[in-house]
Amino acid sequence: MPKNTTFVLGAGFSVDATDPQMPLARELRERVLRFIEFERHSSYAPHLDKSWEYPQGQFRAGLQQIDPDGHLQFEELFTEFRRQGVTSDSEGPAYVAEWVLRIGCARLFWCLHGLNPFPEWCYKNFASRLAQPGSRNTVISFNWDIVAETALVESRIPWSYSLYDPAIVPILKPHGSINWNSYLRRGFQNDSGLWRPIGPGSGLSYPAVTPLENPFQQGINPDLVYALFPGDPDLPEHDEDLKRIWEEAKIALQGSDRVVFIGYSLPDYDPFASTFFHEHVSSEVEVYNPSEADRQKYKQLFGGRIVQEGGRFSSSPYAASAA
Repeated sequence: MPKNTTFVLGAGFSVDATDPQMPLARELRERVLRFIEFERHSSYAPHLDKSWEYPQGQFRAGLQQIDPDGHLQFEELFTEFRRQGVTSDSEGPAYVAEWVLRIGCARLFWCLHGLNPFPEWCYKNFASRLAQPGSRNTVISFNWDIVAETALVESRIPWSYSLYDPAIVPILKPHGSINWNSYLRRGFQNDSGLWRPIGPGSGLSYPAVTPLENPFQQGINPDLVYALFPGDPDLPEHDEDLKRIWEEAKIALQGSDRVVFIGYSLPDYDPFASTFFHEHVSSEVEVYNPSEADRQKYKQLFGGRIVQEGGRFSSSPYAASAA
């Protein structure tokens, strides 16, 4: 491994971490919908119940309003919510559908983590490579899950959510995380001592002592979970907390001898990220993604700087033992 490497992770990195598997983007809609129907004891249960006004329940009525043909994928649903003007200030079935999908998605990921609290061998191997002596390696993860964090904890490797923390491995998450909380951004008080800012000056917090424990089980308000969905305001020009994260990502990329993309598809709905990588990655590039169409996007973005490519994370050299 080069002296300094930045790893950029997408959903394809986490897919092998649990059984049942973590969902890929194309599976997310059906997985979340099944989970919501199964988890009828949750806070969103009343919105699933039938009524005289909504024979299918408000949640299903909202989905029908946004996607009458039922053809939109998960990311496309949220883009359509925004196109139709559904925001946190909205009312009615479409707002309910958006709210339930957000909470149901976060709860699904926590459920999968709870069923499989220990990562597979390939993730422990990945964690050990991150902490190789003499290297300064950084993770930029676009995943809401905590697979990378779990692998580092299980491998007893120090980590943090900031580049400026003295921990060995920084994990930067521009799209948020299921264990992040936005109570500081909302101007709320929290006297539990559970939450700590993810970095200096940040309005985003995480449970530093118990970062891998499900905050839903501790009564946290689900509306305070900070995970960005497609269509959410996510540009650093308009948000100081995001600006800090992206600035640290830029520093990491510019200081890297190699950038390794694992399971990240350069999604079309996030052109900012593609432009960001085009502007700030000047080193050699490796790409591990089983989709030929996705690998073609990288070739168009980086050209001859791609020195190695492959398929799934589990078959990549970073999943193998370094010994």
